Amino acid sequence: MNTILQVPLEVRCIAVALIGILYAALANWGIYQFSYFHHHLGPWSRTKPAEGNYSWLDRIPIVGWIRLRRFEKQLGKNYWVRPLVIEILLPIFLAWLYYYEVSGGLLPHQNSVRKMLPQLQPMLHWQYVAHIILIWAMCVATFIDFDEQLIPDWVTVPGTWIGLVGSALIGGWHLIEIDRNGLNPTLAPLNACSPGAWAGWLNGKYGLAIALFCYSGWCFGLADRRWKTRRGLQVALKIFFARIVRYKPWFFTVVTLWVLGTIGIIYAHSEPVGNWQALLSGLIGMAIAGSIVWAVRIVASNALGMEAMGFGDVTLMAMVGTFIGWQPSLLVFFIAPFTSLVFVLVAWILTGEKAFPFGPYLCSATMIVLLLWNSIWNGWAANVFGLGTVLLAIMLVALVAMGVMLTVWRWIRDRFLWVDEA
Repeated sequence: MNTILQVPLEVRCIAVALIGILYAALANWGIYQFSYFHHHLGPWSRTKPAEGNYSWLDRIPIVGWIRLRRFEKQLGKNYWVRPLVIEILLPIFLAWLYYYEVSGGLLPHQNSVRKMLPQLQPMLHWQYVAHIILIWAMCVATFIDFDEQLIPDWVTVPGTWIGLVGSALIGGWHLIEIDRNGLNPTLAPLNACSPGAWAGWLNGKYGLAIALFCYSGWCFGLADRRWKTRRGLQVALKIFFARIVRYKPWFFTVVTLWVLGTIGIIYAHSEPVGNWQALLSGLIGMAIAGSIVWAVRIVASNALGMEAMGFGDVTLMAMVGTFIGWQPSLLVFFIAPFTSLVFVLVAWILTGEKAFPFGPYLCSATMIVLLLWNSIWNGWAANVFGLGTVLLAIMLVALVAMGVMLTVWRWIRDRFLWVDEA
């Protein structure tokens, strides 16, 4: 770390931007390789265009997409513009983000904190690494969701694992808060009990049980399952378990993830290595973030009589929760509708399109929370989360109120707004 810090900050930012070009190219690769319908796009595709083959020059970042204009007739007009813009703007953003984070942009703007910046550099650099990994996964998920109205597990599942492993092994993986629980306020990574003090009992067997419960719940969510009670409970259970094991490759993948993860959690809890507090906070963040979206999905779908959100949104927020914790994830969920209003309104004016996926707005809200972390958390959010169980009651009331509101809307829609196309 000392060797890196001896390099002038401006030179480091330039180096980050140059590496960011490859990072952006990898993002474009992920967008097309992990998509379901668009495997034919991009110079890495196994499917060759009918009008000619790809050359090694086509794989050069930025320049390659300009060259690929020659396939517009086959792959669509201006199909190359978006990936070109990604490979131009993303490196610039990464360089700015590096400067912003290592200069203390996410920390309180106090003289005492500024004096601590040299000692905080290892933590800030690892935090930056965590953020660029999360941003890559969100970038890939966002554009696939825009294109195909789905978020692939091949993005969110490895992302969740990386978030958990990083939490367990790397100090400074999570966002930083002012720890006000001692005589002298200090800086500390956000944990599952913030803004309160860490509960010591979470280091014992009950903490391990919570960790295993959260992880097992995530694995259960990944399983292919269906719950239909129209033909009775017995038939519903039979179909439920049959669906789980029907697609054997994915079933064995989920089982393998569960076994390996369970062993890893038990080992991390029993050995004096890593950071149990951060790992448990990441697991709780994963569980709460995913459960909130899952609950809203169930309530909204039943109230409206149609699927309101895809399960990809659940796995996406579970991944986000491992990186930033449950408190910022809750803020993300409540900010996302406001970010969506801007995008949906502009798109509706320009294209007339009314239906949009929710995943991109969860990602944009995550970026807002990350970039404005100090202003949001130390400004007002810490006081809100200090309400404890009162906050949980507010969330439950809000969930019930949402269900009632959507049910009323469905009644109005079906009786007054429904248009018989026949």
